[in-house]
Amino acid sequence: MRFTIEQRLLHDAVRSAARAVGVRQAVPVLSGVCLHAAGQELRLRATDLEVEISLAVPADVAEEGAVVLPARYLQELVRRLPPGPLAIRVTPTNATARIEVDGSEYVIHGFDAGQFPAPGAEGAVASAVAIEPKHLATVLRETGFATGHDESRPWFTGVFLSLRGNQVIALATDGSILAYSEAPVHNPADSAFSVILPGRSLQETGRLLPEAQGCRIGAGHSQFQFDLGHVSLTSRLLEGQYPDFRKYIPTEFPTQVCVGRERFLAACERAALAAHQSSIRLDAGAEGLKLTARTPEVGEVTERLPARVGGPEFSVPLNVHYVLSGLRSLEGPDLVLEFAGPRTAVRFRSSQEAKSFFAVLPLLSF
Repeated sequence: MRFTIEQRLLHDAVRSAARAVGVRQAVPVLSGVCLHAAGQELRLRATDLEVEISLAVPADVAEEGAVVLPARYLQELVRRLPPGPLAIRVTPTNATARIEVDGSEYVIHGFDAGQFPAPGAEGAVASAVAIEPKHLATVLRETGFATGHDESRPWFTGVFLSLRGNQVIALATDGSILAYSEAPVHNPADSAFSVILPGRSLQETGRLLPEAQGCRIGAGHSQFQFDLGHVSLTSRLLEGQYPDFRKYIPTEFPTQVCVGRERFLAACERAALAAHQSSIRLDAGAEGLKLTARTPEVGEVTERLPARVGGPEFSVPLNVHYVLSGLRSLEGPDLVLEFAGPRTAVRFRSSQEAKSFFAVLPLLSF
């Protein structure tokens, strides 16, 4: 295996692929990136058996072949090499790679490519639909923060994606906070799917999206694929039945409060400093919106904000950290809080976008 490739191209490609490599791998070969040189390109692939990232970059291939090299070391080494062409040759008998540049040589010991897992099923995108990268990025931002960490309920650690017609909806919850978003797609074949994706898969997809050259998404029997043009990410699916969120979110809200988003966010951040067990109280009435937080050992915070309140007054205790994580996912100058009762979830949405929201269940005490 022999090929020549530009240092910048190799570094960017290894950096993208290495996102799929887990921090601690029980199987040594999974700590590496598989490099396959063929034709006039170098294809890179990495996986932790949950997420797989694959991409190809131009290379001058003199002899085809494949090898697995340690991802972190390769990335850091190539990053420090001078710009320009790198000559790389691999001895297949011992999976050793030699990188030559400016008269210097660097030797990397790797793994035989035959030990690396086979690529994910290409059929996962057979019925893929197109979605604007900016729309997918918004959906991921507005839902990913609400995933849970309870491995005994794995479906709560992921995001539910459902495609119907020309719309994809996303839903995430950990049982106490719920986030919902939707976006338009181009779906001429009228494809449909309903899947649960691991939160990490969506985090890595979000990091790749800024450089996406278009975007297509598709579901297979046990996998889901994001085709971003220059790179593809394949994820396993989570098993389980996602709860019907309509059972937990009221359909009517007698009280609505409109308040400046940035001002409310800043007030919540200050209140969090004195929130005992993360608890704050929201009170809405004729005088606007009031936030209260207190801890006996620390002190008390009272924030009064101008707000337009429509409907009956309300008072509700909420987990401030849930509220903050949701607020940071929304955009727009104004925020709408919607209240239906003391034991029902409080819904938060941007005044400019009614289709996306997050909802927080009230605490039992303050």
